[in-house]
Amino acid sequence: MSSPFALSFMSANYVARELGYGASDEWGPFDDATNAAFEPLETFEARFDLLLTAIAGAGFDAIDLWFGHLNWRWATPDHVGIAREALVRHDVDLVSLAGSIGTTAADVEAACRLANQLDVGAVLRHFSSLASAVESSVRTDIPLNRAPDLMRLAAGVDTKETLTETFGPPYFAGRRADRFPYPNVKKIQAAVRDAILHPELAKARRGIASTSQSC
Repeated sequence: MSSPFALSFMSANYVARELGYGASDEWGPFDDATNAAFEPLETFEARFDLLLTAIAGAGFDAIDLWFGHLNWRWATPDHVGIAREALVRHDVDLVSLAGSIGTTAADVEAACRLANQLDVGAVLRHFSSLASAVESSVRTDIPLNRAPDLMRLAAGVDTKETLTETFGPPYFAGRRADRFPYPNVKKIQAAVRDAILHPELAKARRGIASTSQSC
C-alpha cells in the first residue's frame, strides 16, 4: 500500500559535509563552513546541483532546505534563480525552509522574502494526495451540512488579514508521563471563537497579529 505523503529529505543531514564528520562537537563550525561554501555565486550552481543530485539519487522527490545551503542572509536573486532552476531540473519539490530566521523584524522579513521567491508552497502540487491523507486521518466536530457555508465564508477571506496565533504552553492542559504536552481544548476553542467574533479585541488583549504582519 503506497503512502499518500511525499518523503522529504532535510538537507541539514549534510551539515558535516564541508568539514568532515567528527571535526567538531559543536553545530556552529559546521554551519559556518556550509554557508561559506555555498555563498560564493561563482560556485553555487555546481554545489547546489551536487546537493540535489545526491538527494534525488537517494530516491527523494521533496526537500526541506536548510539555510546553510541557501541563506536569506546572503542569497541574491541569482542564487534564487539557480536554485529554482535546479529544483525543477531534478524534479524535487521544496516543501519548507529550515534554520534560524534571526532576531529582528528585518531578519524575519528577509527569510519570508526568500521563501516567497522560492515558492515553498509548491507542495500544493500534491494537493490530491494530501487531501486523501486528510480525509483518512482528520476528524472534526463541524457538521458536514455546514461545509457549503464554510466554503462561502472562506471565499471572502482576506488572507492578508488572517490572524495567526500559536497555541503554546498557556494552552496546555498538562503533560503526559513522557513530558509531551496535551492541549486544553476548551481554552483553544474559546480563543478561536473570541478571535472570530472580536478580532480587534483579541489582537489587543493577546497580541496576535495578521499574517501580513507576522510574515
